Amino acid sequence: MIDITNEDLIPFRELPDHLPKQPSGKKLHLSACYRWKKQGVQGVRLETVFIAGCSYSSKQALNRFWQRVTEARDGKSCHQGSVTRANSSSDQELKKAGW
Repeated sequence: MIDITNEDLIPFRELPDHLPKQPSGKKLHLSACYRWKKQGVQGVRLETVFIAGCSYSSKQALNRFWQRVTEARDGKSCHQGSVTRANSSSDQELKKAGW
């Protein structure tokens, strides 16, 4: 969870400015950040807060997000607020099919 008193808040629309560029040299599109917030990556969602009509994340939340995504990709357990999809029926069907 984002601690608004101790973390460096970033307005959500400015997140791409705080991320590394893609290998092609292009800046990441804002829609990718919205996907991280809503759907997540590897079952992990980006933490955000809503303050006075505006969404924010933080540098620290981005760091936690990518650490958890890396752990999930490496098969380590995710912790503290991560979202898992292991029990969804579509994931179970894919496992049965060998994916």
